[in-house]
Amino acid sequence: MASKVRKAVRPGALIKGRDVRGVRARQGLTRRAFAERYGLDLRTVEGWEQERFAMDRSSRVLLLVIAHEPEAVVRSLRKVKSAGR
Repeated sequence: MASKVRKAVRPGALIKGRDVRGVRARQGLTRRAFAERYGLDLRTVEGWEQERFAMDRSSRVLLLVIAHEPEAVVRSLRKVKSAGR
C-alpha cells in the first residue's frame, strides 16, 4: 500500500485539499474514522476535501506524514494519549 500512496503524493509535494480524499480513501477510512484516527476535526477534514477551507503549512506537513507514514502518526498520538498529555 505504501507504494500506491507514494505515487499519489510525492515526497516534498505540496498537498492540497483534494489530495486529502485520496489519502483517506487509500487507507480505507471514512471521513469520521480518518478524523478520529489522526485527531482531526471532522468538519475540517470535510472542508479540506471540498476545498472550502485553506490548509496552513502545519496541516500540509501533517497530511504528508499521514500519506507516507500513517502508523508513525498513530504511534505518536497513542504515546501522547497514554502519557496523559
